[in-house]
Amino acid sequence: MLRKGAVLALAILLGGCAVEQPKPVEEAGREALPETTRIPLDYQAAAKIAMGDVEDGWLASFNDPKLESLVVEALEHNLNLRAAVARVDTAAGYAVQASAELKPAIGLGGSLGAQEGFSSSDLALSTSGLKLNASWELDLWGRVRAQAAAGEAAFEAAQFQLEWVYRSLAAQTAKTWFLVSE
Repeated sequence: MLRKGAVLALAILLGGCAVEQPKPVEEAGREALPETTRIPLDYQAAAKIAMGDVEDGWLASFNDPKLESLVVEALEHNLNLRAAVARVDTAAGYAVQASAELKPAIGLGGSLGAQEGFSSSDLALSTSGLKLNASWELDLWGRVRAQAAAGEAAFEAAQFQLEWVYRSLAAQTAKTWFLVSE
């Protein structure tokens, strides 16, 4: 009996537990909606257009130096943009912290000191030492891996949000410029 338990424990230690990845959006949508649901083609086409990439250099295509300088000024002085940059920095720190739990932690400490009057004969007692700590959490159920993946996902989401803020601010500035100049 002891031998079977040891083999099982060794198998768990070496194999761990798999963390299931989320399904792609299309597959999750097919599973969530009844089979009789049909999405009209014009909705599908609109979604593909809306999800398209914005071309780099779109602002230069207007060939308006005043517009470009206004967009640069808006990007430099916008507090929402600064907050989005701070959120990316924070998310990056959390992602590093979450992934650090996957690795062993090693600590080194020391002490050096003296105490007088410790005994009735007032002899000095000195203490010194060096301490080395090492710890590592065995991730049997995938909690630490899931936290690391969540940290990475939050960082990626913050990066996408920052990109959206940049583009949205540039687009709003351009739109306002055209309305005012019209």
